[in-house]
Amino acid sequence: MLLINSKPNKGLRKFLKAHCDGETLVVADSKLGNAIKEKLVSSLLMSIQQLYLICSCMFANRNK
Repeated sequence: MLLINSKPNKGLRKFLKAHCDGETLVVADSKLGNAIKEKLVSSLLMSIQQLYLICSCMFANRNK
């Protein structure tokens, strides 16, 4: 589980701090994105264009 009471869990927070510091993240789930942006990441993208990109990547990987 990534969210507990609309907050990222300890494992997710540790991972993001260790691997995503200074990076731009793309998040498909708006609730998770808002929780991450609020506390952990300075640059976060959540829009319909990014959602289409994520879906396209998932579809392309599934058809390999």
